[in-house]
Amino acid sequence: NPGSITNGDVYAAILQPDGGIVATGQAVIRGRSYVIATRVDAGGRPDLAFGTGGPAIVDIGGSSMATTLQRQADGTTVLC
Repeated sequence: NPGSITNGDVYAAILQPDGGIVATGQAVIRGRSYVIATRVDAGGRPDLAFGTGGPAIVDIGGSSMATTLQRQADGTTVLC
C-alpha cells in the first residue's frame, strides 16, 4: 500500500450479476497517480476479498487511471 488516498476520481462502474458493483478510476497518493479499483457488495459494504483488503491499487507510471470496465463472458472484469 503506497499510502493514504488524498484525492481521486471514479471514471467507470459496472453492476455484477450478484448485485455487487466494481468501480475504477484514479487515486492520488503522495502527489502520484495510481489506477484504483474497488468492489462493494449488494448491500453497499466493501468487499474485503477484492484487491488487498478492499481496493486494488496499481502503479503503471505516468498519470495512471482506468476509464472503462468490461465484463468478460467468463465473469472476469477487465479494467482499461
